[in-house]
Amino acid sequence: CGSSWTAMFVLHDGMLLGSGWGGVDAANAFAGTLVVAAACDSDTLYALTADSGAVHTLRAVRIGSGQERPTALETVRTSAAIAAMAAAGDVCLVVTDTGELHVLGDVARWAGLSAIPAEPWPVKVTAVACGAAHALIVDFAGQVFSVGHGSQGQLGHNTLECLNTPARIEALEGLAVTAVACGGLHSLAIAGGEVYSWGSNKHGQLGRTPRRAGEEADAGDPDDMRVGTAVPGLVCYPGSDDVVVITIAAGASHSAA
Repeated sequence: CGSSWTAMFVLHDGMLLGSGWGGVDAANAFAGTLVVAAACDSDTLYALTADSGAVHTLRAVRIGSGQERPTALETVRTSAAIAAMAAAGDVCLVVTDTGELHVLGDVARWAGLSAIPAEPWPVKVTAVACGAAHALIVDFAGQVFSVGHGSQGQLGHNTLECLNTPARIEALEGLAVTAVACGGLHSLAIAGGEVYSWGSNKHGQLGRTPRRAGEEADAGDPDDMRVGTAVPGLVCYPGSDDVVVITIAAGASHSAA
């Protein structure tokens, strides 16, 4: 999904469907092309197309631009099936079903970083997510790594510093995370059917009110209820003990599970 009410769907036969503002026209630009994965950032649709053999091409269309044919950006060579894809700014992260991670685009321009370490990634990956200027990566053991801007605590390392190299989030160790999502300045994860959140809470997107030990939130003070956190914490709500969460999503300033 993009930020302008745009949603994209990849069908089993490789057809790309779009909805929302500019979505239909953007999808039509890929007519007759075999699409294996797609992702949107704020104004661009990225799609990975199967060309021949083990060669895939990353192509892009500016949403709402009226662009009739996609622009070819980079190629990915892999004999494995594409399992996941995430995009933000000028970067796309592509994961195969064998755990390969392919980093495409200009990482330095996207998040002001030197680079996500050169491939091959040292561990097998199962899931990825991209925020406005940060990323989350999950390995086969369910460990979560974060990289990028951390000004609102969205990296989850109990600091507001940025990271040039992905680092494991210690607060999530041992939880076997199965899914992650990045908002503009916040992050989400699922472990054991429960949701964990961290980062900016300006609009209440964390679904909880983080406090220091012994502190209590003032429910009558909107500013106090919107304090963010740089440490992942469990999202609890009435009836949550009886709910098993299987998927999560994050917009610029909201969350869904």
